[in-house]
Amino acid sequence: MRNSRIYIVLITFSIILSIYLSYVILTNVNIGIDVELNENGQLEVVDLHNWARETGIKDGDIIISINNEPSTDHWTVIKYRTVEQADSILVKKPNDLYAQLAPSKQLRTRDLFFQFIIPASFMALMIVFSILLYRKKKEEKSALILTFFFLMFGLSLLSSHASARADIIGKIIVVSGFLYTPTLLMHFFNTYFKKKDVVFCNSKVFLPLYSWVTLVFLAQSVFLIVDLGYLYNYLRITELVTFVFSFLICLFYFVRGFVTYRHSDVRPVFQLIMFGLIFSFGPIVLLHTIPLVINYQPVINGDIGSLFIYLMPLTLFYLVSTERFFDIDFIIDRLAYYMLISLIPTPIVLAIFSLFKSNLSFSQIIELFVLVHVTLIIVLYMKEDFGYIFRQKLFYEKHNLQASLHQFAHHLSKSMKKDDIETHINNEIKSVLKVTNSKIIEYDKQTNTLLTEENEQIFKEITKQKMPTGELKSVGDMYLVFVGGSSEKEYFLYFSGKKNNTKLNLNEREWLKTISYLINLAFENLQLVEGLVHKIEDLRDKNIAPSWVLRLLFNLQEQERKKFATDIHDSALQTQLIWYRKLETYLDEHALTAIQKLELDQIKEGFMDVIYEIRQTCNEMLPPFLKDFGLKKALKDLVDISQTRYFFLIDLDTDNLEENLNDETVLILYRVIQELLNNAVKHSHANHIKIRLETLGDVTILSYKDDGSSFDVNDIKKDCFGLSGISERVRSVEGEMVLKTAVDQGVEITIKIPAWGYFTGEEVDENDKSFIGR
Repeated sequence: MRNSRIYIVLITFSIILSIYLSYVILTNVNIGIDVELNENGQLEVVDLHNWARETGIKDGDIIISINNEPSTDHWTVIKYRTVEQADSILVKKPNDLYAQLAPSKQLRTRDLFFQFIIPASFMALMIVFSILLYRKKKEEKSALILTFFFLMFGLSLLSSHASARADIIGKIIVVSGFLYTPTLLMHFFNTYFKKKDVVFCNSKVFLPLYSWVTLVFLAQSVFLIVDLGYLYNYLRITELVTFVFSFLICLFYFVRGFVTYRHSDVRPVFQLIMFGLIFSFGPIVLLHTIPLVINYQPVINGDIGSLFIYLMPLTLFYLVSTERFFDIDFIIDRLAYYMLISLIPTPIVLAIFSLFKSNLSFSQIIELFVLVHVTLIIVLYMKEDFGYIFRQKLFYEKHNLQASLHQFAHHLSKSMKKDDIETHINNEIKSVLKVTNSKIIEYDKQTNTLLTEENEQIFKEITKQKMPTGELKSVGDMYLVFVGGSSEKEYFLYFSGKKNNTKLNLNEREWLKTISYLINLAFENLQLVEGLVHKIEDLRDKNIAPSWVLRLLFNLQEQERKKFATDIHDSALQTQLIWYRKLETYLDEHALTAIQKLELDQIKEGFMDVIYEIRQTCNEMLPPFLKDFGLKKALKDLVDISQTRYFFLIDLDTDNLEENLNDETVLILYRVIQELLNNAVKHSHANHIKIRLETLGDVTILSYKDDGSSFDVNDIKKDCFGLSGISERVRSVEGEMVLKTAVDQGVEITIKIPAWGYFTGEEVDENDKSFIGR
């Protein structure tokens, strides 16, 4: 409750002061004439600012009267050695000419922008920030201190222009803000970091700092009431030294905190604070305050310096309002790069500007340099960010090299064969670079042979050179890019015949380099996968492969079956159907002889047979009902087709089979029964087959029996009857297979498959099972 009242008082008082300061700024022009008494007791002009620079007044002119009274009697001259709040000024030139000047009450456009619009808008933003802090974090001490900082900071910037007009309240506010800002900032961060269990500084440092700052502030306030004469110069220097000293202490603690916690989670916070401090106060301290302390002309004036100061409150509000910080290292790296790049055009812009406005002072040149340099940095930042946003919207995707890389990487992620990868590569090269020829050339290091039909001698000369991945070599209109390889082979991307007869531009070269790395990774991954598959197959052949390896191999086989079945269905089968319909149409629309019609009908029947066989092949490789209707329906269809095709009787019993089997068990049971039926056709020549599937507890049992020819059980190892594959499938899920056979007694097989979690072999966690089952 107490904090709420403080917030309300602070915000209300700040709004009242803002209105008053705005009134002072809008109703009084900043004349800007600094004067000193010369040896003749006359009031001589020593420096000019703002309005006075545009009136023809020069350094050395004599101010005779102000408001029709002796100039030395004007109160702003007595108090501040400056001419302000004057309605008329009589000036004597060196050639004894006199000029009567009447300062305008209306602000110029530049003054209105820098002295009122920017600081007033910023003050309004500070009030909004304070209200947001009150609504969201009014009980936090750090938020209250930050509100003090925001409001004092905004009032100081606004009151600096009222202070320049010799307004007493404006001067009091600007002095207080100038002195208290660094200490308030330290106090806020000390409170802020305490919540994160981070020691920022010793809390005892604030009492002497606040005491000294308050003492200097009171001394400055006394001067506004009582004329201290020459002591004011020392007081002003003390004020400036106090600000610089407080700022350096604040910077010291931040640097120390960054060094101490640079490897901790709060490192981004310190980076953000240091970034805001340096770029907010650095320019005005180095280029304005320090020159004043050493009695030298400031390099930049307050208007330019204040533009940088606006960054600090924005940085602090971002700090307290966000949960995740931007990558400050990335921002700083980009800033350093843009600062370096901007140094090149900045002098050129200054040179062009000097053609239109000569006789610029040194401080004006520096101000203009800083303004142009900062503007160029901002433009470069905006160009990069907005270019990223609008590039894809302003140009077609097929012409967007970045989109092309994404599309190409997407294709590579789905390609598991070298031929597929090369096809994607060649299509992408032809589409993006507009070339007529593109291919991957293979160089065999062992035999020193180059597999190409092009100018082999030229390529051999190029390949003798050691080329890093992505390096581009050209001979005429032919280009060769090294895309990687192994100890035995190297691969090169060759293309030629650019359609528009132009050279590759910089973007295309960078795109080629990037896509070369992608190709290299794709080939390396393909070689690793092929090597791994060979090793796994070797383990399986030696019958020492663990069950998870067998599951992996069978799942890879199923993926290949699915892909092959889909390809046949979408290509060969559709082509056959198209020609079949064309033949039907031809028979219906043309008058044919009986012999011609008979021959074409035979061809039509042949088409039907081929179409039927293709469909059956697709169904065997990718069972159509297994996924959608379950194992029972799929097995019934399989049995019906087998009985129709092979003319034997099959008894199928699935009444006691549970439906909630996992997908892998369902597929294994279907493939095992499919292979058993194939075996009955090819080897045992059975007439009657009995198949029973049932679930007993956590085990699924498959019982198979036929009346076909028997065989020696030892022949299974030789894979004479296709039962070796069945045995491996069962073993892949830790199942058991028992085979009984004798001469003229047929074959009886019992298979038991446990549910997941009841393996007797090696343990497999849930993640492994889900991966293998996919």
